Amino acid sequence: MIAIALAASRHLKKRYRTRIKHEGAIRRIVEKHGKMLLSEIRAKHIIIWHDEWSQGGQTIDMAHQMVGHLRTIFGCGAVVLENQDCERLLVVMRDKRLSFPMGEPREEIITAEQATAIRTKARQLGHFSIALVQALQFDLMLRQKDCPMDPDVGAWRQRWKDWATCANISARCQ
Repeated sequence: MIAIALAASRHLKKRYRTRIKHEGAIRRIVEKHGKMLLSEIRAKHIIIWHDEWSQGGQTIDMAHQMVGHLRTIFGCGAVVLENQDCERLLVVMRDKRLSFPMGEPREEIITAEQATAIRTKARQLGHFSIALVQALQFDLMLRQKDCPMDPDVGAWRQRWKDWATCANISARCQ
């Protein structure tokens, strides 16, 4: 059922690293709780699982992610497979009485001094593409995912030539 749910969701359209991360989280769910029948799962189980995943409130963001994966699986099972247990569990998950704490949003913003330090260190290490990306990202106020950089290698991908047209940069900056 999970394979069908993943195929039916937007999972396959996500970036490779995101898919790997999500598949690992879903594998954890299956390994720990996969033997339990859908008909046996109740709200109390989801609350207990959330507490396990958050390690007693220490990793709330991880627990929130895992609950989100459950919602996706139950939602696809309800809509695509028309599974009544998934429909029931989706209703349970949407019940306002079943709410979970969320982690605090980040409020830090990189400073000019930090951006300059990153660029300086990158140039010292010979990673000129990282220095360039940092300069573009900071000065143009781009998100990290807007910069076409391979995080594993630290080098521009070949698609840089396609990405860095004046029209494309202008569209991203508006």
